Amino acid sequence: MSATNPVILTSAISELLEKNIAPTIEHQLNEDSYMLSNIPKNKRSGFKNNTIYLDLRKSRNESIASIAASTTSLPTAGSQKRSQASVNDTYTFGTFQLDMRTLAHAEGNEDSIVNILTEETDGLRRDMAKDLNRQLFGTGTGVLATVASSSTGTLVTVDSTKYVFEGQLLSINGDAVEVASILSDTTFSTTAAVTIVTSESVVKTEGIAEMNGLAIAIASTNATFQGIDATTNNFWKSTVNSTTTTYTTATGLETDMRASKTAVNKYGKISTILTTYELRDGYINLNVTNQRFVDSTELKGGFGMAPTFDGTAVVADFDCQTGVMYFLDWDAISLEYTKPMQFMNSGNGVLVPIPQKTYSEATLYVFGNSLTGNRRKMAKMTGKTI
Repeated sequence: MSATNPVILTSAISELLEKNIAPTIEHQLNEDSYMLSNIPKNKRSGFKNNTIYLDLRKSRNESIASIAASTTSLPTAGSQKRSQASVNDTYTFGTFQLDMRTLAHAEGNEDSIVNILTEETDGLRRDMAKDLNRQLFGTGTGVLATVASSSTGTLVTVDSTKYVFEGQLLSINGDAVEVASILSDTTFSTTAAVTIVTSESVVKTEGIAEMNGLAIAIASTNATFQGIDATTNNFWKSTVNSTTTTYTTATGLETDMRASKTAVNKYGKISTILTTYELRDGYINLNVTNQRFVDSTELKGGFGMAPTFDGTAVVADFDCQTGVMYFLDWDAISLEYTKPMQFMNSGNGVLVPIPQKTYSEATLYVFGNSLTGNRRKMAKMTGKTI
């Protein structure tokens, strides 16, 4: 590599990115968050014109019957009723900068340069994985929080700052703001004054066309989702317990949990109960208070131990919404990658020099969306506290 020629330097480093870093990105993407790691991948029936399709079963074959020995006729032939769900592709990008002056100083030491590239790439990959995991719990709208109190100034009060972080660029009612500091679970400050009104949505400044998540996939309302109208298709409705409840005994909580689990098992087989750390720990503590033993199981993928409820793991994921428990049959949902995570390459390498700047940029991208196959195989409880 020649430090005297930035174009040659950029080209050589771009080759190192493609040779040493790029091959491992797709395999490492799923390592950090439980939902992203465990959701089944790529079960779709087809992909055409930026639309993902899934052929699905909406009812059982009704021709099954036990007949008497004297019966001469077999049951009338039947068939499974089928339908097709569809969802639009979504596109997630992330970009990092490399200061060419720093890399030029490392010229001749390939290991040092690879370490710099690995650190930058791994940081971006982890941040993108974290964002994808958040999306898998959301509604596809990119809403991060909702304004809880009208005001003008640098103090913003919202329902939750769970998905907000310092330095983040946000939009509130079309006004772009930068997060200066997270002050509490419900307040953050901005670098400049902003006028906000109660119930306004807080979204990212860029990129609000997100993947569908559990919040919209699991619903009991008569609405069209993934091209299927729930008004005329009962199989397209989930069991939802939305009664605001504060549990004071293990019995009360487990009664509601068992009802949701039973609803899933009627049409499938429950795999996991996903919830917040607060509700998971509350479930354990209520049982301890009531002198009841809670079994545990080891989670795959290095995610540690989890308590169980009637044999099903109760798993905490940071990105699960406050007060929510999701009851999942993994057979009912999947993450469809139409383009797995990779570097963007326009033909001149993955590292692009920026004119009149001392840095170059590399962009990672991943295309796809989550796809629901049977909403009756999933349930949720909302508005719960312990």
